[in-house]
Amino acid sequence: MRKPHIPTVLTAAVAVAGLVAGAALAGPAATPRTYKFAASYTGKSVVKIVDQNATISSVTGLGTASLPVGKSKLAGMGAGVGGDPCGTFGGPGSITAVGGKIKFSIAPVAGSACGDESGSTFTVSGRATIKGGTAKYLKAKGTFKFQGTFTKATGAFSVKFVGLLTV
Repeated sequence: MRKPHIPTVLTAAVAVAGLVAGAALAGPAATPRTYKFAASYTGKSVVKIVDQNATISSVTGLGTASLPVGKSKLAGMGAGVGGDPCGTFGGPGSITAVGGKIKFSIAPVAGSACGDESGSTFTVSGRATIKGGTAKYLKAKGTFKFQGTFTKATGAFSVKFVGLLTV
């Protein structure tokens, strides 16, 4: 009977050890973790108002969010209806960071925009629901409140989010 060569035995042993270690490291899926979520963004939005109806065709901003998100980009769109003293708005949005994209939605009447006396600067506030995303945020969920300002003439805005994020 012929003895196997040491390199052959060694290669087989290393391969088996690698498979065992890989299976141990992969283990079960990670347990979701809930984070206190806080973020701050500034940017520009494109809003067209005709009569009492607003079309929010673009919202883009840059900012920073708490862990696990960090530096990120805000994007969104939507629609609104004017009212006295405040109008309502809603629509889809997202926060894109190095680890992926978090998707959220503001229900049609969950956002509020209250203008100053001249109708040029608005205070915005409301609630949003996090609904999944991409990459490490694929199963993200949670809610956040938002509050900020919007200047009608320039489209400039600043907004802060506070809530819970589970990933």
